Amino acid sequence: MKLKSSGSVLSGSLRLVAASAAVLLLPFSQRAQAPQAGGDAANPGKATPVNRFEGDAQFKGKDGKSKGAHVTIRQWTIPGKQKVDALPERGFLVVTVRAGKVTSTIGGKQEQRTTGDFWTVAEGQKMSVEAAGETALLEVVSVAVR
Repeated sequence: MKLKSSGSVLSGSLRLVAASAAVLLLPFSQRAQAPQAGGDAANPGKATPVNRFEGDAQFKGKDGKSKGAHVTIRQWTIPGKQKVDALPERGFLVVTVRAGKVTSTIGGKQEQRTTGDFWTVAEGQKMSVEAAGETALLEVVSVAVR
C-alpha cells in the first residue's frame, strides 16, 4: 500500500490509520482469528489480545522520502477490575472502547472512558488501562514507523 502525504510523519501516520480502515472491508474470515470465548484458558483473569490485522505499509513523509510502517489491529479483553500497567503495543496508537468502561492513564493523566470513546497515544508514551466492574473490550490500531 502506498500513500502520498504532504504533511508530517504524524500526519502521514494518521492518514495511514485512516487507510487501514479499508481493511475492515475485507471478508472477516480473511483478516481475523476466531474470537476466544472467555479469554485465554492458560491465563484466566488476564488481559488477552486477539490479532485482527497485521501488515506493512509504505508512505511518503514531509521530506518526500518513502517511510515504512508496521500496522497492527488487536482487540484486548480486559477482565473486570483488572489493570494492565503498560499495554504492550508499539508506535502511534488509536484506541477505541468497543465494550465496557475503563480508566486510562497516559502521562499521569487519568480519564474515564466508556463504549464508543476513542483516543490517540503518541509513539513512545505508555498507557495503562483498568477495567471497571465489568469486562472491557479495547480495539488498538498501532502504527510503528520504521
